[in-house]
Amino acid sequence: MKIVHISNSDIEGGAARAAWRLHQEMMKFGIETYMFVLKQTIKENTIHTVSRFDKYILSVLRTSINTIFSRFMNKSEWIFSNDLWGINISKFRLVKAADTIIIHWVNGGFMTIKNIEQLLKLKKKTIFVLHDMWALTGGCHYSLECNSYREQSCKHCSQVSSTLRKFIISYFYSKKSTVFHKYNNYSVVAPSVWLKYCAISTPFFAKGSVHRIANPIDRTIFKKIDKNITRKILNISKDVKLLLFAADTGTKNPYKGYKFLEEALLNLNSMNKSKFEFELLIVGMAKNEEIEKISPYKIHFTGRLYDEYSLSLVYNASDVFVTPSLADNLPSTVLESIACGTPAVGFDIGGIPDMIVHKKNGYLARYKDVNDLLEGILYCCENLTNVSSSSNFETDLIIKQYLSLILN
Repeated sequence: MKIVHISNSDIEGGAARAAWRLHQEMMKFGIETYMFVLKQTIKENTIHTVSRFDKYILSVLRTSINTIFSRFMNKSEWIFSNDLWGINISKFRLVKAADTIIIHWVNGGFMTIKNIEQLLKLKKKTIFVLHDMWALTGGCHYSLECNSYREQSCKHCSQVSSTLRKFIISYFYSKKSTVFHKYNNYSVVAPSVWLKYCAISTPFFAKGSVHRIANPIDRTIFKKIDKNITRKILNISKDVKLLLFAADTGTKNPYKGYKFLEEALLNLNSMNKSKFEFELLIVGMAKNEEIEKISPYKIHFTGRLYDEYSLSLVYNASDVFVTPSLADNLPSTVLESIACGTPAVGFDIGGIPDMIVHKKNGYLARYKDVNDLLEGILYCCENLTNVSSSSNFETDLIIKQYLSLILN
C-alpha cells in the first residue's frame, strides 16, 4: 500500500502541519507514505515538490487575483480563495504510483477543483481531509453566520454586493458540485464534529461517504514538563499567571480573534480585583511595539517557532492557553496545550467543543462575549491545573480509523 498526501505545504500553517503529522504517524505504522507539496520546508526523501517555475507563476497569479477579490469583501473576517489557476499534479510519477491519494489543504494557488478532478480521473481511492469549509462553498474558508452554501448555489452570498461578484462565486460553487457528483471513488474526512455536520448538510458529497477522524499530535513531544523548569528556560517569573496566545498569522488575522483577548485584558486591568499578576506570551510573532503600547500587561514574544519541542516548552510554561477564534475546525494548538496539562479557553464554536470539556480541561465562552472570555480565563487560573485530553484523540486510534477507511 502506497499513500501520497497532497498539501500546499509540509509544515507552514496549521492544516499543513496536520497533514505532515499524519504522514509521520503513518510511517511509524510501517506504511509507505509520501507528501507532494507546493512549498517545501523539510528536506526529506519522502517529501516532494513542484518546479521552481510553477511556484513562481502561481505565486504571482495567486497574489494578484486574491488582492482583487479582497476588495469585494463586505466583512473583514471573510477569507476567500479563488478557483482560477493551479497545477495538474496527476501527471507526476509519485502520484501515479500511489494506491491512495489523501488531499489536504491545497488552496493558496496550488490546486483548483479542475486539478482535483484530474486526480479523481486516475480512479484511485481518494480521501479529502477538510481543514476548513473551502470545499463546501463558493470559495470562502469559513462561512461564519452565512448558510448560503447549503442552498446548492452560493448565489445569495452575503459577503459580496454586486450581481457579477455573486455570479462568480456561484460559478465556483457549481464547478465543485459538478465534479463531486460525477465521481464515486472518494471519501471525505472532517476532523471535527461540526465540520462533518457542515459537510453532510450540503448536496456535494452524495456519492462520497463523510467520516469524522481527528488530527493526530505527537504525544512523545506534547507532554507535561515541570513548569518551574520551563519558566526558567524562558526567563519568565514563576510568580505570574502566564496567558498564551498563538499568532502564526499575526494578531490582525480576524479569525483568530486577538481583539477579544485584548479587550478582556483591558477589562481585567480596569477591574483591579484579581489576586493574580498576569503576563502575556504571544508565540509565532516577533516583538510588536504597537501591541505592547495597548496591553496593560507585560508581553513576551517568541517569534516564529519551527520545531515542536519549543512549542511544547511554551505550552508547559503557560497557565492558560487563550484561543478566541471566530471560526475554526480542529486547531491542533488546543490539543497540544491540553496534552501539556495547560487548560484552554475559547469560544463555543466549530471544533473547539470537541476538545474543551467545559470547566474540566478548559472553558467554553459564549461566542464573541468578552466578559465570558475573561470569566473563563479567571476560572482556569483559579480552578484548573494539570488537565488532560480525551482518549478520542489518541494517535493509534486515529491511524486505525484511516486504515479502516482506506482498506474498506
